[in-house]
Amino acid sequence: MNMQKLFFSFIVIIVIAIISAYFTINKMKDLSSNTQKMYTHPFTVSNAVADIQTIIITMHRNMKDIVLTKNSLEMIKIIEEIQHEEDKALKKFDLVYKNYLGNKKDIDDSYKAFRQWKKIREEVIALMYQKKTDEAIAITKGKGAKHIQDLYIQIKVLKDYAHNKANEFYTKAVKDNGVQYVISSIFFAMALSSLIVIYIVI
Repeated sequence: MNMQKLFFSFIVIIVIAIISAYFTINKMKDLSSNTQKMYTHPFTVSNAVADIQTIIITMHRNMKDIVLTKNSLEMIKIIEEIQHEEDKALKKFDLVYKNYLGNKKDIDDSYKAFRQWKKIREEVIALMYQKKTDEAIAITKGKGAKHIQDLYIQIKVLKDYAHNKANEFYTKAVKDNGVQYVISSIFFAMALSSLIVIYIVI
């Protein structure tokens, strides 16, 4: 057997193996990157936005409790709960700012609307301390409720974008999974290896 042929064939097989491994690793990295992006952006943002929506619902319910309560101590307790929920919402907004891949103005609009809601809440609370319950109820049902509906619309922009981005990353991950390319490279390597064996034998 020609040792020169054997040595040359051995080198060629090693090169083929390295190229195939390099190609496979790159495809795995691409898939991992898409998966990571899907987690860090759409999932994190969607969860944070969902939490903000839940917090807003809780705060609005607490505001309704304030205008219905006749107990000052109970009202103070509810106000503290609202402040606690507001702090939680602001932390969730921080997460959205950190991970959102869309236009930051979308977040600014939602954040601004959320912060502006505080003035309405403070107006209602001030009226309750002045024993002007009817006026407080009117603001809660009128201006307050309308502001919350506008806030929901602003937040939905963030949620829809995150949802669409998740679909985009998923489609890209499925399209670029590299399975066909890896299989093709394996068959190519097998065919080339067969030719090398024939080359050695002849």
